[in-house]
Amino acid sequence: MPVLTEKRPILRKLEGLFNGTQRPTTMAAQQEERALLKPLLIAGTTALLVLLGAEGVARGVMGVLPLPHSYTHPRNLMLDRGWVAYTAPRLHAADEKLIILIANSQGYGREMGDPQQIYAAHLQRRLNAADRSHRYRVANWSMNGGIAPDMVLLAARAAAHTPEAVLFVTYRHTVLDVRSDYPAYFSNRNLQYLGYEPSVRRLLSKPFLRRYSLSRPLGWLTSASSLLQLHHLFMVPGHKGVIGRVQAQSRASTSSAAPSYREQPWHPRGEEMLWEMHDTLRRGLPAVPMAFVSMPIDLSLMAPENRNVLRSYAPRLQAMFFGRPGVHVWDGVEAIPQASFYSNTHFTAEGHAQFGDWLFDRVQPLVRPTSAAAPD
Repeated sequence: MPVLTEKRPILRKLEGLFNGTQRPTTMAAQQEERALLKPLLIAGTTALLVLLGAEGVARGVMGVLPLPHSYTHPRNLMLDRGWVAYTAPRLHAADEKLIILIANSQGYGREMGDPQQIYAAHLQRRLNAADRSHRYRVANWSMNGGIAPDMVLLAARAAAHTPEAVLFVTYRHTVLDVRSDYPAYFSNRNLQYLGYEPSVRRLLSKPFLRRYSLSRPLGWLTSASSLLQLHHLFMVPGHKGVIGRVQAQSRASTSSAAPSYREQPWHPRGEEMLWEMHDTLRRGLPAVPMAFVSMPIDLSLMAPENRNVLRSYAPRLQAMFFGRPGVHVWDGVEAIPQASFYSNTHFTAEGHAQFGDWLFDRVQPLVRPTSAAAPD
């Protein structure tokens, strides 16, 4: 087969026109130039019109798509997707009182096939039953695998909702997880697009935005494009589309052997992330009560040397936030009986109800100022 050593004439002419080495000098040459460029202009214009049309269709679809929302759903049914829509601010009536819960997989309760069994839903029912003069909503922003950077973004989102109170239900791993050290932590998490929402972004610290690369051109483009948002909602590999039910184990079926790992020592990262959560929320909600809750853990399933380490989390929180106005620290690490766990951090349905009751005793005084002070 002969080797092509010379460009075709039309390619040479196009190359010359674009790099400026060949300029038309006659009417015939100018006509030839237009004849060469016309197909390119038509193709480019057609592609642009198709793209704009697709964007318009996608915008229309996004406008009518029945995505779950935290005011109407006990948890985000799209699991790790759709967080911009799920946490979007909505108007609510003057007699409504909103509590925002920011937690991890324990609060998400994926093992509960009926989301009405999780403790956020139970807490909402208790609040409404106790006060018939108001309507209470508990917006459950618990996220499977959620750690401190996720909670910072959600804290910034909370400001636009003007809630009565914000609860952070965490434990040591939430703020000490080494994933917090990775600048690309959000690169594969749908939650990142909250960081490009103007009302959220203005509350995030510049170090936080830089640390987690929340100024990427693709991030800006995706947050502005309904077409790309649809792509991320339904076509990005690795994301789950619907809630899956995890068969809850009985306590008898769990291993009675305590985990052999040793709890990692406290790291400055922990306090840094906790202050980031606090300060971010305070920028948007200067006076709204917030509570940091040391979440329940079945210490009997933990190695003996780890139990006091896990118990020390709440005292550390209390020392950090001592004297801070409107900040409450609640120690719930042993709030749930051991029989109500089916793993070291996840509850049975009974455990969810028990923790919902425990939270009710503390949340109700925060959202009803005439009541006694919330127990710390």
